[in-house]
Amino acid sequence: MSPKRESIFQAAIGLFATHGFENTSMSQITKAAGAAEGTVFYHFKSKTRLFTAILEDTRELLVRELSQLVDQHAAGAGLELLSETIAAFLSLATEQRERFLILQRPHAYEQALVDPDCSQQLSELYDTIIRVFERAIERGVSDGSMRPVDVHKAALIVFSLLEGLLRLETNNVYAPAALYEEALEMCRRKLAADPRSDDHA
Repeated sequence: MSPKRESIFQAAIGLFATHGFENTSMSQITKAAGAAEGTVFYHFKSKTRLFTAILEDTRELLVRELSQLVDQHAAGAGLELLSETIAAFLSLATEQRERFLILQRPHAYEQALVDPDCSQQLSELYDTIIRVFERAIERGVSDGSMRPVDVHKAALIVFSLLEGLLRLETNNVYAPAALYEEALEMCRRKLAADPRSDDHA
């Protein structure tokens, strides 16, 4: 990505996260990026295309960071891999807070109702996240570190728990960082092959 395109991209992420899709104009993005309006349209054609490009880039970021973790954890137990994946997801949510804010606000889903490309990008993004958790749980069930479970349902429950914690922060309801360790421990105990064992506690 060229420096100018990157500056437009980052300016749009910040504005979409703060104001939402509908309340952000291309002129605001242009001003924040320090670019000519024609340059913005040259790179992204429209505000909608810019928004879906951010969703696509966020999905690629998650694939790169989380799938790499799974791939590199070839020898470890699935239960430990799931713990590391949860920790990595929460770390990414902190590092990429504005991207996650975009996902947690209603604007993306409102846009998806009228824009098939946006709907597809959101669907693929969430499928990516769920699949990463599924891979860890599949390994845990296979290697015996986790009890037999419906892999897809278990992955959805893990993700829903983490997503709920992040939404607490987004809505200024609670400081969820204090609950991260407890959430991680809860997932481990629920899925461990023997929850009473110190090895999986």
